[in-house]
Amino acid sequence: METIHRVEPATSSALIAWLLACALFLALVLPRLQQPVTDDEIYEVRNAERLIAGEQIHLYVPPIYDLVLAGVILAAGNSDASLRLPGIACAVMTLGMTWLLSLQLGLSLWQRLLCLVLLCTAPAFVQGALLVHIDNTLLVPSCSAFVWASLRWWRAPAHTRWFTGLLSCGLLALALLVKFSTPLMMVAGIGTALLWRDRQRVVGFAWIVAGGMIGFAVIWWALAYWLQLNPLEPFQFVLERADRQRGSWVTW
Repeated sequence: METIHRVEPATSSALIAWLLACALFLALVLPRLQQPVTDDEIYEVRNAERLIAGEQIHLYVPPIYDLVLAGVILAAGNSDASLRLPGIACAVMTLGMTWLLSLQLGLSLWQRLLCLVLLCTAPAFVQGALLVHIDNTLLVPSCSAFVWASLRWWRAPAHTRWFTGLLSCGLLALALLVKFSTPLMMVAGIGTALLWRDRQRVVGFAWIVAGGMIGFAVIWWALAYWLQLNPLEPFQFVLERADRQRGSWVTW
């Protein structure tokens, strides 16, 4: 007897809403796909080209975005349009994460739809998706995914909390690999919320953060070894930049 699989109404509504938001976003972003690569974007492109050529690159964060960009160049060519494809893909994922986050926050269907419409039509979101840069591409969905998993862990029943905790660890490690400074702000925000609303979960969240950082360190050291990079270089860059900024503040 043939089994008929039916899509639940909530799942169907979510899929339709996401597809409509993606269509609206693509209608706004695709006409701008050919705009020339300029300014800071060139830095990421040069790093990707050097990775393809097997040359050394200068690191200020782990080169996850540069590796993605190198893969796009190999697969679709080195054109202005192809270089912007990762940003558009990340924006589409961010729209999906926005829907999941709004569900976790308990928003109604119309409130969730409003969130998607406001996001996919926001000028900063549309233009940011076109930038060949870490902050507006991989960083947004990776941080959003970590926040979503942390909310799932916070509200999960005891028998499934281990799974959502491991998921949060993995997503934090991924977010740190993309850019290790910004996810720490997410950690601070969630930690503050737990101290305020549910102090019993603070220790568990500390274990999630510790696991995420250990996972980040292990993966980054392995990746640096594979690419023959100095794993300490991004941290040295951050310290040197902080020292320069401190000197500027003292002078001012």
